[in-house]
Amino acid sequence: MEEEIIKLSHPYDEEGYTIFQCPFCKSDFKLENEELQNEELTSIYCPYCGLISEKSNFINEDVREQAMILAKNLGIEMLNMMFKRVENNFRSNKHLKFKANPMKKEEEKVLSDKIKDMKII
Repeated sequence: MEEEIIKLSHPYDEEGYTIFQCPFCKSDFKLENEELQNEELTSIYCPYCGLISEKSNFINEDVREQAMILAKNLGIEMLNMMFKRVENNFRSNKHLKFKANPMKKEEEKVLSDKIKDMKII
């Protein structure tokens, strides 16, 4: 089976801030994108509750949901292609007919709107 890679970038605003969500208190906050590129930064602390965790645990719920939508849409796309190939294989068969009915993909989320509404404190 061929490996598929889904690319999803964490959205950031025009000032270079990226939105995060505390895994403990669920508060949203944003950090400078430049800071996050630092390889030495392995954990983040929540400015609201002060608890510390790995960077990956602070991924915003909307970003996680978008990743699931992208994965689901990739699966739907692969199934649609597979059923289309099956349909093409049965075209010349007089005794058996197969008609692919493509599944619809889920609409992707707009991730940049929420970060624009946040204020720098």
